Amino acid sequence: MPSLLSAISLSKQYHFELLHKMSLLRLAYLHLRMDQPLQALDLVREIAPFLLSHADMSNQGYCYYILSLCYLAQEAPDFDQAEVFLAKAIHCRPFLDCQSSDPTLYV
Repeated sequence: MPSLLSAISLSKQYHFELLHKMSLLRLAYLHLRMDQPLQALDLVREIAPFLLSHADMSNQGYCYYILSLCYLAQEAPDFDQAEVFLAKAIHCRPFLDCQSSDPTLYV
């Protein structure tokens, strides 16, 4: 955590915008891990427009991933359950002929 906060501070000081926003996205992920989805969602909503217009595709995907985890974490009792549900939803969709017997994947 101290190294992340140092990266956020230095990237802001030296005007490395992309690095600063990606560090904030990582901080949002840590907020999720600490069961603070509202703080994480606020951070992601603040930095998403910049990342979606300036970052490469993998970082844009990571931004969408964290954003979807924020929404799921608000609905799920704990973060780990939300992350597992999202991973199943991404990798197991009905049109991909998934062999899962879990009916919640198709809702």
